[in-house]
Amino acid sequence: NIAPGADDDGSGTVTILESLKYLLATPEWTPIRPVEFHWYAAEEVGLRGSKAVATEYAKANTSVYAQMQQDMTGYVRPGTSPVVNLISDFTNKNLNTFVETLVATYVGLPVSHSVCKYGCSDHFSWNATGYPSSYPFETELKDLNPNMHSQKDTIATIDFDHMADFTKLSIAYVVELTQDSATSC
Repeated sequence: NIAPGADDDGSGTVTILESLKYLLATPEWTPIRPVEFHWYAAEEVGLRGSKAVATEYAKANTSVYAQMQQDMTGYVRPGTSPVVNLISDFTNKNLNTFVETLVATYVGLPVSHSVCKYGCSDHFSWNATGYPSSYPFETELKDLNPNMHSQKDTIATIDFDHMADFTKLSIAYVVELTQDSATSC
């Protein structure tokens, strides 16, 4: 089946790209910690891309202070209000608390919490290799985008304001974790 993937995962891809674009255009931003932006292939067939990268980082003892996954950031089920849903399994509790503080400070949306019960996105690969990871998601799982993995996952279903909220969160995450060596999560 053809699945255009506007939300899964065009929305997360654009959220990351727009965050990077903004940060690179901000000369005042001078990070004291290294920052990497990643996009992975083969998530839908077993997290192959992120697993390969996270495994190589672990083998090389590469230091990673924190990882945040942005997968599906552009859907709000009609009749519901926007939220940031923090996935609480296969993630780092302290990092999730830090992300929740960022949402309150910079985004202003309610935060909910859900359990995937399996490796539902690329954050799992990082967590499985011992790196602190967080996964803020676009909706509560009960309000999951019914169009994902189908021909109906088109741009017509995207809530660009919600994507902008996730872009704000991503920018705040990077800036807060790279400006002060005392920032802890």
